Amino acid sequence: MKRRLKLLIICCILGMAAHAQESKEGTSLRQRLFPTMKQDIDAINQHANANNKQAVTTPDRPSKDRIFTNYKPAGTTNNAAATTARASKSNAGSTASDKPAAHSNDSMPARLQVPNQGVEGGKKN
Repeated sequence: MKRRLKLLIICCILGMAAHAQESKEGTSLRQRLFPTMKQDIDAINQHANANNKQAVTTPDRPSKDRIFTNYKPAGTTNNAAATTARASKSNAGSTASDKPAAHSNDSMPARLQVPNQGVEGGKKN
């Protein structure tokens, strides 16, 4: 029963797909969906021809200069003053968390004994 139902569903789907691709003589899907497409294309072409009369000018500056105003690569700036300011700022207010950790005997892990699940002694075969 399930096989027949699946076969019937597949046949219906294929039949609908074949019927959907058929069209009346002389009409295509594009003509049915966009009946005024040719007139629209002609109007766009006329508008484009009117705009083509304007001369295209080349830009006087490169694109990089127009996009990035006041562009300076990273290597050209003077970072010496900024580096010394950061160094003096970090030395001025040092906190305990800024200092490296001091290890003591208490901070080292102790040797652990693994419990033996309550069994005394070793296994006996």
